[in-house]
Amino acid sequence: TINRDGSLRGFDATNGTQLWSIQLSGTFTSPPSPLGGTVYVNGFDTLYAVNGQDGTVKWSTKFVGAEHSSPAVTSNALYVSYACRAFALSPSTGAIIWNLPSSCGGGGGRTPVFYNSRVYIRNFDSRHLALDPGTGTPVAEIQTVAAPAFHGSTGFFLNVSTLEARDVISGALKWSFIGDGNLSSAPIVVNGFVYIGSTAGKLF
Repeated sequence: TINRDGSLRGFDATNGTQLWSIQLSGTFTSPPSPLGGTVYVNGFDTLYAVNGQDGTVKWSTKFVGAEHSSPAVTSNALYVSYACRAFALSPSTGAIIWNLPSSCGGGGGRTPVFYNSRVYIRNFDSRHLALDPGTGTPVAEIQTVAAPAFHGSTGFFLNVSTLEARDVISGALKWSFIGDGNLSSAPIVVNGFVYIGSTAGKLF
């Protein structure tokens, strides 16, 4: 866990015993992302890779960190998306693989999603895109205000307040659902079912 001031702590998953703690520099508003024994932590303005066993910092990269964007991590790359930029970095070294700039300005970010060899980002200038993970080249536009979810060949996107199920490759609409007209949360998929909440407090 991490608090806003950068106090990162590791716990034993079986009994909750604190194993270690470390103080990181910056402001932190996003949950860490673990993979393969490493915890990736995004803060303003530095992104960190921390050893999950003892809390030692493996690497840190300045000027690629920001708030409100938990990294999406694979064995090949770590992805973060901000108001006007997106980055792919090496999970082992923190070196920048590619950088997708934008014409807008501002801070903060939104958590990207990696699925089926695509990276899905939502930028504040409405450039909601699916990117090639190796180059950062846009391959499709998406319509969603929340992080999408996926199951098989179908992606689930919250378009304003309507949940849309679309083919991952073609983008063709399979079905849509308006619920109570106030759908607002990011959808999640569990055991073949899609769940989404509304501002009225309803879960569908």
